[in-house]
Amino acid sequence: MNDHDNILLRMEDLHVDVGQPPHRVHALRGVSLTMKPGQRLGIIGESGSGKTMAALSILRLLPPTATTLRGAIWYRSQNLLALPEERLRAVRGKEIGVVFQNALTALNPLFPVGRQIADVYRFHEGVAADVAWDKAVATLDDMGIPDPQRRARAYPHQYSGGMAQRAMIAMALVCSPSLLIADEPTTGLDLTIQAQVLDLIHDHVVASGAALLLISHDLAVIADMCTDVVVMYAGEVLETGPLREIFAAPKSPYTKALIECFGVNVQDRRLAYIAGRVPDLRQEPVGCSFAARCPLADAICRRERPLLRQIGANHEVACHFA
Repeated sequence: MNDHDNILLRMEDLHVDVGQPPHRVHALRGVSLTMKPGQRLGIIGESGSGKTMAALSILRLLPPTATTLRGAIWYRSQNLLALPEERLRAVRGKEIGVVFQNALTALNPLFPVGRQIADVYRFHEGVAADVAWDKAVATLDDMGIPDPQRRARAYPHQYSGGMAQRAMIAMALVCSPSLLIADEPTTGLDLTIQAQVLDLIHDHVVASGAALLLISHDLAVIADMCTDVVVMYAGEVLETGPLREIFAAPKSPYTKALIECFGVNVQDRRLAYIAGRVPDLRQEPVGCSFAARCPLADAICRRERPLLRQIGANHEVACHFA
């Protein structure tokens, strides 16, 4: 990692299982990705593809039933998977901020929102309580929350969904992290509030130079927010590279099918869909995990798992025929 000073985050061959036999699921199967400072990287894929699991692995926030079998996650020069918990706590919130899917459940219902934000700032920056409180109020104000002094004293249940999400973003950004992880940050919000929340995130990362790892099922959101994209399916990466290049000319049959699902057949106005089912990850798929649903699949696809290989500048794909 020391030879790659321009790399902010590197995930290497990450394998994660969830549950116990006979119900153990191979949730992540050799996931690798790289982020540079200031990069805005989106992760897309169907539900259950491993998007959230990959993101939560970065800060070891996996559910208790999850087991990391092997791999490494480097943040600058530190392997986060090998850090003692005390040192990892110094990274969470300070170096890497996280915005979860549902702020109303992520925020602690027992404490005022302002106190929760102030506690994060005080823990990492070592400032006095009044300084931390002022910072929390100022950050809520930056997030566009009206009357931030009063709102800082309110509890999460007194916030609307959109306001709670803004508060969660404030908590994630209060220490000016170098990397912001946003996992479906607009889930459950109406379209107007979604746009406002995404604008807040976008404006911050652009202004501060922070990197953004954005998880979304909405390709339009990814296209607006990100410069690069990772396409996941059945716990692995099938394609990764510059967003515009991949969206304009996808090389993986799965990426192509996924993009087509966001279009409409002009003649009969029918929505496109991907036929078939995602493989049961209680068993390791043999060959390509997308072979059973792929129109290009041949015997080699059912026999040998394709590995990611470079086909262009920063563009990689896992497909025998790409």
